[in-house]
Amino acid sequence: MFAKNRHSEAASEAWHELRGLAAERAKDLGETARSKFTDVGDETRRRAVLAWDVLAGHPARASKWPMVRAGLLGVALGWGAAELYRRRKQEVNEAVAQLSNELRDAKTSFDDRIAKAKATPGSPIDKAKAVVTPTGTTGTLGGNNANSVTKS
Repeated sequence: MFAKNRHSEAASEAWHELRGLAAERAKDLGETARSKFTDVGDETRRRAVLAWDVLAGHPARASKWPMVRAGLLGVALGWGAAELYRRRKQEVNEAVAQLSNELRDAKTSFDDRIAKAKATPGSPIDKAKAVVTPTGTTGTLGGNNANSVTKS
């Protein structure tokens, strides 16, 4: 009889422990579900209000904070660029002048090639050869005489 009480006490204790753990787990699951449903409910409510406003012809509400952030970012980037330019003004001016000269030379070279192609009589291929031929050489393209090409 003494052993029977000990087993029933152990079983009763295990049952109460299991019941407590199950109740605790159910409470945690309930809180998780409630928070998810609350979040979904908030989002649903927000979307419904926006839809109602659109159907009623009200203008959409716009947050001003993204524009404020973009403005502040622009001011910061502008300030940084101004500081960089101020500190390296001479280098920047030289680089701009060099780039300007290179662009002018490229345009002049391009214009000269177009004028040379227009002035060359003959077929379009002859004109292309004249443009590609380096200045100062006559009749050579890459070291080979263009007139000495034979068909085999």
